[in-house]
Amino acid sequence: MYVFVGGAPLWQESCDAPVSCGTPVKVPNWSIDARDHMNRVPADGNLVQTKAGTVDLPVAMTVGGALIPFASPQEVIDVGQGGDWGQRVVAISAGSYNLLGFSPADGTLVHGTGGGVSGPVAMAVGGAFIPFANVQELIDVGQGDNWASRVRAIPLRAFDAHPRVPSDSVLFQGTGGGASAPVAALVGGARVNFASPQEIIDSGYGTDWLSKVRAIPLRAFSEIRDDLPIDGTLVQAQGTPVAAVIGNARVNFANPQEVVDSGYSADWQPLVRIIPARVFNAMPTKIADGTRLRKAGSSSQSGIIGGARVDFHSMAELEAAGYGPRPTQTVPARVWDGLTTRIADGTYVKSPDSAQVWLVSGGSRTPASQSSGVQVIPARVLEAIPPA
Repeated sequence: MYVFVGGAPLWQESCDAPVSCGTPVKVPNWSIDARDHMNRVPADGNLVQTKAGTVDLPVAMTVGGALIPFASPQEVIDVGQGGDWGQRVVAISAGSYNLLGFSPADGTLVHGTGGGVSGPVAMAVGGAFIPFANVQELIDVGQGDNWASRVRAIPLRAFDAHPRVPSDSVLFQGTGGGASAPVAALVGGARVNFASPQEIIDSGYGTDWLSKVRAIPLRAFSEIRDDLPIDGTLVQAQGTPVAAVIGNARVNFANPQEVVDSGYSADWQPLVRIIPARVFNAMPTKIADGTRLRKAGSSSQSGIIGGARVDFHSMAELEAAGYGPRPTQTVPARVWDGLTTRIADGTYVKSPDSAQVWLVSGGSRTPASQSSGVQVIPARVLEAIPPA
């Protein structure tokens, strides 16, 4: 059973209320499969609603083949649906409602409106809304001179809640003012620029990668951070081991079991994001100070201080050193055991219960006057470092 919404057939897994199947017209399967004289997705601006069990899901509007749910009747009116919008709501099944998803197709133009306020025009790219700063930016990315006719108003609340950075593995390129940036992809929330077409192919985007590149304003491209992926991101390059980003560093795994032991699910392979070998090899391998670590297969925890692994013997020690709120990164036992426990020369340290700062040098400590860059270590660890 299909219900047509905005010219597209939506499969209904049930005719239970509020869906009304009525007396359906028989249509050949091939006609549905080929979308013969039908839209592949609902046209913009159609209103739908459903029930999930006994719960009414929000009225939503079709935009870019997806749904934008409303939080109140006023939001429906604010986007131009008029005071009689309730008469145009089509009841569909919960399955078809959720199957449409909530991320408009790439290239969809939207702007947020509500309470007499309008947001900038933005374009959907990889699950994000990329706002435009001016009309020229719209033209530069290929939206043409008639872009205004394709902008769909959505609630300002929904516009503001949408991400501003495309999802991982989306290919994009900045363009504007006659200049173009390199093709790039998001990996762990960071922009990874490709140096050549071969790097793009080697990273798994196929020989047809060019058709997958989305143009965005050069300004917006430059605003996306290009440092390391967030901690916990799995990465790999052709011919390299799988690694995780931990404490702004690359930590290589020796085998698949180490990946699982470090807290990743048994089907972790789809989580690996392929990057160029050039980028992989350039990633730092020294875990940053202030990182909270846990040893795989153990309850042992430590902090990286002065490049060294400083073990905490209790949660009280960990919290007193200020590591309580910090996320825990699990590393293989092999990596844990291989970390140095000698705090590097030039590190300023203090204990939690004293204002006295010490400078570590040559395996000993000397009193110092220092107000910034001071790291807190357990008193037990500090006392084990002999005074100079």
